[in-house]
Amino acid sequence: MARPSSRRRRKVSPSLVALSSSAILAVYAAGYTQTRSIDDRRDFDTIVRLASATSQTAPSLVPGTPGLRPTPPPLSTPSPYRDGTFAGAGRGPHGTVDVEVVIAGGLIVGAQITECGTRYPCDRIAPLEEQVVELQDLLHVTRVTGATDSSSAYVRAVSDALVKASK
Repeated sequence: MARPSSRRRRKVSPSLVALSSSAILAVYAAGYTQTRSIDDRRDFDTIVRLASATSQTAPSLVPGTPGLRPTPPPLSTPSPYRDGTFAGAGRGPHGTVDVEVVIAGGLIVGAQITECGTRYPCDRIAPLEEQVVELQDLLHVTRVTGATDSSSAYVRAVSDALVKASK
């Protein structure tokens, strides 16, 4: 015969679990935003500034063509970039990414990864090179799922190079 338990188990109400989870999430989010590095904020500001400077080349969907295509800049608007090849470096929690950005005729014609010191293979973020050339900005570049931090390091590196290319 089983002995009755001297301790009774109490059920925790679902609303208490939800409230506790929300509080933990709020504390985590507040800590994350407070401890985010200054470099990340500065990079974001640079990306937004460069994107607004190149707003004439914001992506547009061309009917009948899959994917995004850049809208050519109006002839009256000068490019914010000078022609040449510019090196950039970006870092993230999993390592560094170095790039070489080529500007010709005021447009980005290449944004190649030259050195990849991330913990993960850089072939996962290699498709971003084509996106930068197609979109002509960094604001609309889609991060790679599973390589978000490496994608951010790549965007920081291209941003660094574009700052050097700015007139």
